[in-house]
Amino acid sequence: MVWKYSGYLGVTVRPDLRETEIRAYDDAVHLIRQGQRREGAHALVTLSRRALRSQKSWLLKEAAVAYATANAVVEAEVTFAESLAAAVSEHEKWQIEYARGESLLEQSQWDRAIVHYSNALDGAIRADPTGLGVLTSLNALGTAHLRKGDLAEAEQVFNRELAI
Repeated sequence: MVWKYSGYLGVTVRPDLRETEIRAYDDAVHLIRQGQRREGAHALVTLSRRALRSQKSWLLKEAAVAYATANAVVEAEVTFAESLAAAVSEHEKWQIEYARGESLLEQSQWDRAIVHYSNALDGAIRADPTGLGVLTSLNALGTAHLRKGDLAEAEQVFNRELAI
């Protein structure tokens, strides 16, 4: 399984989908890019119902992000929770928590973003204590504290990142 990483490297990959699923996925992404985010997200949720177990959490995470960008808050929260429940590895869990934090940060929900970035950091450490996910999560967590106005906590988190 290949995951999407769209942090600082700007690399985007998706799971290895079957031919019929690729078409459905491409159609959903097209809807999202055309501004029909709810419809695209719904198409991804529908696709996740017939996808392999190893692909389900990724598709649901992508749907949740689309719902969040469409300001469909309830649908986003439900779909993020479904994605997390479907996750089979710590790596998947940290990416879901990170994406959830990102969506909350964009909505200026600092405290909730901090919770999910902290969860992402914990998951990244469990998945790979020396991996890029730890640095990415620390940076996001520090940014959330900074935007909240908690400068002392932001500095502490950023210093932790720099120490790595």
